[in-house]
Amino acid sequence: CLKAFSETTKPERLLEGLGSDWDMPRTNFKPYACCGSAHAHVDCALRLRANWAGQGPIRVGMPTVVDVQCGYRYAPGSVLNAQMSARYALAVALLDGEVLPAQFGQARLADPQIVALANAIEIVRDSELDTLYPASFCGWVELMSKNGEPLRAYQANRNRVAPAGETSREHGTDVDDADTSAHDGHGLRYLQDTARNRQ
Repeated sequence: CLKAFSETTKPERLLEGLGSDWDMPRTNFKPYACCGSAHAHVDCALRLRANWAGQGPIRVGMPTVVDVQCGYRYAPGSVLNAQMSARYALAVALLDGEVLPAQFGQARLADPQIVALANAIEIVRDSELDTLYPASFCGWVELMSKNGEPLRAYQANRNRVAPAGETSREHGTDVDDADTSAHDGHGLRYLQDTARNRQ
């Protein structure tokens, strides 16, 4: 049965730590129905939304890996495609004020207003954010206020499920003072390697 998951099974690990190691403190609940790597950006968009002019340029700062993972140009398709799209998540955050399952219904996925706004967003690969990620899921959003002034918000969410052995100090930063909202951190090493290989 275990061979279905790995060619080098280690059945003895099934009982390792039983009764003493608890995974519950490392369990995260995602506040938004989109890729966890975009949650910091959604936090920023929601914070700025009340003062947003509803038009003008929108710039979004991302770690390179996050841009590779979910910064692609949005085209209506599957629910998963929209959930992985940072552009889609930001567009519905600004237009609807939430990024919940309702925003991923079939009718919403191809909404022309959402698609246009998603693809109008300019993504900026930020080298400072590269030094924080993946210990911190971080980013910034910049847009135009109702009075014509630029608004900018920054968010750093500690990644409480970073790959074993990785610490914030190993990534060139101490994120103890960052916002500690829990976020998803699956496949971070693979994503980093993919981004490096594409450069």
